[in-house]
Amino acid sequence: MTQLNYDNYSSGRWVGTVEDPESEEIYDDNSTYSSFGQICDSVTQWSPMVSDGLYLPFLAVIRCEAKEKGVTGTDAELSEKINAWPESQTTGDCVSHFVRGACDCARALDLEHDGDYERWETRTATEPIYGHRGHRGAGANCSRLVHFVRSSGGMLLRQSYDIDGFGKLDLSKYDASVGIRWGGSGVPSSIVNECKKHQVTDSVRVSTKEEILQAYRQGHMVGGCSSLGLSRNRNEDGVSEAKGSWAHAMLTHGLDEREETLSKYGCPLILIQNSWGAWNNGPRKIRGTDILIPKGSCWFKLDSYAKYYKSSCFCFTETRGWKAIKPITIGSSPFG
Repeated sequence: MTQLNYDNYSSGRWVGTVEDPESEEIYDDNSTYSSFGQICDSVTQWSPMVSDGLYLPFLAVIRCEAKEKGVTGTDAELSEKINAWPESQTTGDCVSHFVRGACDCARALDLEHDGDYERWETRTATEPIYGHRGHRGAGANCSRLVHFVRSSGGMLLRQSYDIDGFGKLDLSKYDASVGIRWGGSGVPSSIVNECKKHQVTDSVRVSTKEEILQAYRQGHMVGGCSSLGLSRNRNEDGVSEAKGSWAHAMLTHGLDEREETLSKYGCPLILIQNSWGAWNNGPRKIRGTDILIPKGSCWFKLDSYAKYYKSSCFCFTETRGWKAIKPITIGSSPFG
């Protein structure tokens, strides 16, 4: 399927992203801030480079997955043991994979860094997100699906549900046909109501290189829709070049602005995660560390990335996730 995805997007047979001016307007009308820069201005917080300039939000997802699976080890060991992005899309539903990935990074960062009293359980499902695209064909608009997880809908997990008014809904395994058949009629209202219990607290457009840097420096990640195509080969540092043109959406979950990186590449590098499984090849070890970037990902020059994604890039902040279950103890009395 990874070769099929590459061929379909490279040839233009699959169009994963579509223009939708009305959805763009709805998203903007329901946004508190027009850009991440406006947020920084409002709180007078334009952060300098943090620590050594290497930001790896994907590690939060790997740690959460490892805890759930009972896998232990250092970050380097977990990056080899845990494949947190194993799914390979089987239709033009890349926007839902990007949005799901952004939701999961935000959820994991809530748990790992913000100390929220929530539980991870498992990854977010793509199908309800893709089902909201608003038409029967393939592809979706980024603003429309981001708005779904933020406001008009929300998130469901990769598990089975018994939903009032609908019945059994098995989302435990990726099945693109579920989201495909909802495209024309919309996601059933009973499922939307279940989604609304768990939403992204907020999302905001990220339009410039400086805004992307600020998003990462303040503990977030970005992603969105563009025409960027990538080479299947990574160099010795895991970096890929632009190649071809894809109507595609991809998540990013890492940034490297260390001095040695700036010296070698002339700008920071951003870590792009594709939704095609292990579709590319080459070294995965992050230079100067023993940590591996996830399968299916690659580093890319931020200067070029900012140009490709200028009109449709987003940053997700906190989420309203799944509250942890408080343990019940009997204290000193056998009768509680």
